[in-house]
Amino acid sequence: ASDRGGGVNLVNCARVSIEANLFANYAGRTGGGLAASNAADLTLSGKVFGNDTTGGDAANRRGSGVYFSGSGLTITGEVYQNSGASMGVGIALENTTNFTLSGAVNRNFSTSASSNRGGGIYLSNCAGGVLSSVVSENGGFYGGGLYAVSCGPFTNAGSLSFNTAEQAGGGFVLEACQGPLFSGPVFSNSAKFAAGA
Repeated sequence: ASDRGGGVNLVNCARVSIEANLFANYAGRTGGGLAASNAADLTLSGKVFGNDTTGGDAANRRGSGVYFSGSGLTITGEVYQNSGASMGVGIALENTTNFTLSGAVNRNFSTSASSNRGGGIYLSNCAGGVLSSVVSENGGFYGGGLYAVSCGPFTNAGSLSFNTAEQAGGGFVLEACQGPLFSGPVFSNSAKFAAGA
């Protein structure tokens, strides 16, 4: 198994469109379904499901479904039932601008215990994005639905529901973020110790 991009691995690529379904792929650390680094203008419309990242150092696993860094990402396909990553089991974005996520992000679960941030979606140093996804029934340690750290302005217009966290933030967690807007509904999330929403 490869260390990154079990299904698809893109480095320094631009204007790529992927309509294929990405499923049952494995990467040791980053992007079980797809890994894209220093990428621009990637569109992903196929479904991403059943992918896994469970090898190597648990703290460095990113995006069992999708991992992306760069500018200009659009995901319209559903991302669901991926497992294993520490940061963003469904989708992990790092150092990313101008992103649009509209496909549903459902039933993604971390197997990395206390190192997990973001069962559904993880954003790190991201800005200029719009999330309109239904993010539901994901599970993680912190931020069952979404975890964002060191991010600039972005908008979440989608819903966060029925997500669970082992520690805090069943719906979402924000850490050192400036200017995000949450306009969509946040409901029926739960956390064992702090902040169900």
